[in-house]
Amino acid sequence: YRMRAAFEGVTHGERTLATETEKQTHAAKVKPLETRRDALSKEKAALDKAIAARAKDKAAQVAGYALPKITRHFNEHRFAPVAARYLKFKMLAHSDNPKSAANGRIDEFEVWTNTRNVALASNGGKAKGVTTRQAADFDSGSAYGVALVNDGKFGERWFVSNPAELTIEFANTETIERIVFSHDRTAAPDSIVSGIGPFVTEYQVLVSRDVNEWQAVADSSARPPFNEAHLIERFARDVTSAEEKQKLQSLEAELVQINRELKAIQPLPLAWAGKFEQPKATTYVHKGGDPMRRGADVAPASLAVLSGALKPFALPADAPEGERRLALANWIASDENPLTARVIANRIWHYHFGTGLVDTPSDFGFLGGKPSHPALLDWLARRLQAYGWRLKPLHREILLSQTYQQSGAHRDEAARLDGGTRLLWRFPPRRLHAEEIRDTLLAVTGKLDLKMGGAGFRLYRYLEDNVATYVPLDQHGAETYRRAVYHQNARSSLIDGLTDFDLPDNAGAAPSRITTTSPLQALTLLNHQFTLAMADALAERVKKEFPNNEAAQVRRAFALAFQRQATREEETAALQLIAKYGLRAFGRALLNANELLYVN
Repeated sequence: YRMRAAFEGVTHGERTLATETEKQTHAAKVKPLETRRDALSKEKAALDKAIAARAKDKAAQVAGYALPKITRHFNEHRFAPVAARYLKFKMLAHSDNPKSAANGRIDEFEVWTNTRNVALASNGGKAKGVTTRQAADFDSGSAYGVALVNDGKFGERWFVSNPAELTIEFANTETIERIVFSHDRTAAPDSIVSGIGPFVTEYQVLVSRDVNEWQAVADSSARPPFNEAHLIERFARDVTSAEEKQKLQSLEAELVQINRELKAIQPLPLAWAGKFEQPKATTYVHKGGDPMRRGADVAPASLAVLSGALKPFALPADAPEGERRLALANWIASDENPLTARVIANRIWHYHFGTGLVDTPSDFGFLGGKPSHPALLDWLARRLQAYGWRLKPLHREILLSQTYQQSGAHRDEAARLDGGTRLLWRFPPRRLHAEEIRDTLLAVTGKLDLKMGGAGFRLYRYLEDNVATYVPLDQHGAETYRRAVYHQNARSSLIDGLTDFDLPDNAGAAPSRITTTSPLQALTLLNHQFTLAMADALAERVKKEFPNNEAAQVRRAFALAFQRQATREEETAALQLIAKYGLRAFGRALLNANELLYVN
């Protein structure tokens, strides 16, 4: 809780990264436009309020309505019989939006003569309407498409798009006299089902014999408005003067222009680096881990467990937010802190040898591992401090050491005493990590793109509809041949060709990686399309460098893959393999060899 108090003013979010001069220059451009926009918005709101008041007065004068209020379950509208070949249902609003019907839903739409539903597809009716993006995701718009409105089935809905119009073409010219439409026909009249979207509330019905001339025959003014917002929108048309309409158009046009100008101003750079603000409340103990059970207040301070080895710090509960983090940073990075230098030195050792001197790099506590070489860990920590906390000299010292440069050769007598090589009697062999395997294949074949910086790449297709979906790529094109550090890993996604080799899920921390051995890894590396493409690339590379000389091609391939020359036996076997199966098969074998995949 003391550590928590030190970070109490830090919250998730973006922070502006700019100098004061840059902020002032930006504000000089933005502030006048925002001031003008606020004034226009205030003027428009006042005019809208006055019109709304008159609209309510106008609505109060209506004696009654010929039809009942619109519902999601069943709506029928009769009109004088009229001969028509086409009917257009113009939707003006839905239950969630009095100004637009886009994204409304209809499960069935019927057009009746005296005895027959002529809109029905089985009776020759053809429905036309704009297909939504959701419908376009399915073959022939089978889901959410307009064909659902006249299929004679209830429950599946057309998602209305822009323009919000439904046109029904009859098989022949018919004398029609009513329409029936619904959003949820099979539900009980008083039931409310969430999650099935809004329904049409304002509409106009037009008919035509030839689609050139249209005649209005019905509209929703015969029904009570769905709610107050719909009431205002309907009657505002009647009570708004020409001058007010012109004024509203002028205000809206100017607001659009101002917003366009604001959008054109280059924003100040942002970084997802946290936001800092003075804490609004004091940190307190959560009894039983429950934030609703308030315990004692806690002020920013260091960990008591280290107070015997390092001078502690303590601040008042109302200390400025920045001072809290500064005090904590000075305490962590102090040369007297016995923990920080050890943790960093252990991680560096972990990166070089595959396992740290403490094999739990993020846990030096009672539940963590014990150091295999305590004195060495202390010495490395002191060396790090002596180097002024610079990492490069410590890297150099480790790489030049006899321990690092020793062979990884196996010795039975040593393995019997220390099978896990924790005592470092040899260089601990380890398999390359998933990203390293991929980069190694690209480097050996000459396909690795060493370009630095810029946008990353993805080994999956990202789809987003109702949920985010990550679809692995079957083919890895040249645009993906950059170093794996530039890959945009997605949380909880399976990365084809990498996940099999224990790529950790980046939804959580992975201070050390597990290493498994499974048949799936061998099958993936042998048969994956990426490996086959790399085998082709290796064959092309050595053929280009040594045309018409298979022995030289073999020697070059061994040098590229293993950093050594092939033995006489290996060269003979390789030439026999090439003669029987081709250079691609030889390259495929090299790219699957343990000598390539393991660091010894």
